[in-house]
Amino acid sequence: MLMLRLEHPMIITPTGGLIYHFRALKYRSNLWQEFRYDLRLWLNAWNPRETSLLLIGPSGGHCLDTEFLRRFKSISAVDPDPLAKWFFFRNHGIRPDWTGEDYFSPFEGHFDIGLFENLLRRYPNHCVLFCNFLGQLPLLYPHDNTEDSFSSWCGALPTLLDSRSWASFHDRMSGRLRPQFELNVSTHVNQPLSNAEIVERFYLARHNTTVELTDHLTGSLFPIASRRFSRWEILPGLWHLTEMVFQS
Repeated sequence: MLMLRLEHPMIITPTGGLIYHFRALKYRSNLWQEFRYDLRLWLNAWNPRETSLLLIGPSGGHCLDTEFLRRFKSISAVDPDPLAKWFFFRNHGIRPDWTGEDYFSPFEGHFDIGLFENLLRRYPNHCVLFCNFLGQLPLLYPHDNTEDSFSSWCGALPTLLDSRSWASFHDRMSGRLRPQFELNVSTHVNQPLSNAEIVERFYLARHNTTVELTDHLTGSLFPIASRRFSRWEILPGLWHLTEMVFQS
């Protein structure tokens, strides 16, 4: 019988920085290739009306596709990682307008949606791409008792983004159990899935297994839009179930 234990998020993998870049250099051309290919297909299906792109948390753009990026006349990026700009140019030959300002950290256990609103005002004509960022936010602050605040913050995003095109790929679950798909390595779903539905659909195919899954607290994100699910083996034997959703 399969036993699943959902934990409060803890830091499983760094959200950026030197260790993440080292992993990208080691795995992006082999272990990550399956996910990168699926991400490229999904991004190619996104057709924003804007010609300027705002990347949120792109790090070095290790999983992004260069041809997708070159569709835009201008690109801006928000990421505090001081190494991200160098790796991004190395990977894509593109130098976005970069800022390391922090619009997302909680203060006294509270995520402030007003900070993100200020960021959107700074880039009023940009479509927005969250680059595997939203599912990492809870992992950055596992001891700050921010779960309720983060859920409210997520709930406010659709209204703020409603007037522009946006897309996000983010973690839903991660752990040592490989997500199962009926066909290929991803699947399209026409409605949001609860955590229980996620477990039933992508993990219960494996029996006689005890495993811990980390919940990345992104289940309340973008409740209306249809979505795609893909799997990403970020380290040997460590699998992330990634949710992809966009609005054109």
